[in-house]
Amino acid sequence: RGIHHTPMQPFQVDGSWDNYQRALYQVILVHVRLYNDPDHPFYSKVPRTPEFDAALKALYDGVNDKDKLGKDLVDCVHDVLCQMFLTEWQPSEDYIIADPTILAIILFTINGDTTWKSADQVTPFIAKIKKMLVSAP
Repeated sequence: RGIHHTPMQPFQVDGSWDNYQRALYQVILVHVRLYNDPDHPFYSKVPRTPEFDAALKALYDGVNDKDKLGKDLVDCVHDVLCQMFLTEWQPSEDYIIADPTILAIILFTINGDTTWKSADQVTPFIAKIKKMLVSAP
């Protein structure tokens, strides 16, 4: 299955990081979509800082600018992640769910027909996000 049980062997299967990265990209995409859709019902529910907005705008502009693909785009993704994970988000009357990551996870758990996904569909997604966060250099 790709997991080695002998000492000094890698625990991670080559190429499996893509699955983990995909979970973080999904969190980012939720916010890029909400940032660019002021008519969305959750638009006003997303906590924002000027820095977070600037990072989202730079990422959106970078994706739409073919000259910025590559390293510049990686830097934009990095900036969004830094703003999401290094900002101390405080709940308030306007933002009961103050953390944009938690909000994205909540939105991810809602099916298209407004029912909730089952735990076996959500738990791997949350585990992948946590793995990426604790594995970050």
